Amino acid sequence: MGAGTQVVITGMGVVAPGGVGLDEFHEAQLAARSAVRRVPELERVPGLVSIAAPVELPPALRMDRREALRTDRCVQLASAAAGLAVEHAKLDLEDVDRSRVGVLIGTGAGGMGASEESLRTMVADGAPAVRARTIPMLMLNAPAAHVAIRFGLTGPCASVATACASGGDSIIAAVQAIRSGEADVMLAGGTEAPITPFVMASFGALGALAGDARGPEAASRPFDAGRTGFVMAEGSGVLVLESAEHAAARG
Repeated sequence: MGAGTQVVITGMGVVAPGGVGLDEFHEAQLAARSAVRRVPELERVPGLVSIAAPVELPPALRMDRREALRTDRCVQLASAAAGLAVEHAKLDLEDVDRSRVGVLIGTGAGGMGASEESLRTMVADGAPAVRARTIPMLMLNAPAAHVAIRFGLTGPCASVATACASGGDSIIAAVQAIRSGEADVMLAGGTEAPITPFVMASFGALGALAGDARGPEAASRPFDAGRTGFVMAEGSGVLVLESAEHAAARG
């Protein structure tokens, strides 16, 4: 392989406020449905912008309770999106060399929910009350690592953290990994779960968040002259990238 190696997209998985799965997500875009709403957890904090765009994960895509307790929500969203992408690509992992399949999932903030929860626990109950799994839950490479472990993939595994460009940069890095000959297939994309009181307060302090004077559904209007900021959201998108040769070989 080399710089001229053609890399193709064979699978796509999306877990977004507007829709989970390609069909639902696409339909929501065409119908211009807003997923912005008031979030009860945020409404309980005085002075906090309480609108955001959370994801509603269907039961079939949720982790079992034990696994969910061991992972931050950003990992849970990435795992769901990666599963959908593998399914969409019809990628039979029993029929490929898993040492040639890698994962590159970026995140700008990582496990903010786990970090915030642990800090609250320490303030309320002291340091010994902090859970032992806090560090693995909040690390930026947790989404990529979890997906690699879930599917038994031992190719390149990393996380890119370049703020809002993390997902896009991960896809670029994944293409480079295939062209350099490190992998035949890469699961690549991004994940974020930043709808927490502390994150919302921090962006609110910057004056970056839109208010809901016109109601939650009308709050996100980036091209409006009267815009007041952006709406915080969560979600994950993962692509299955392959060398064209590998994709053709498996039909």
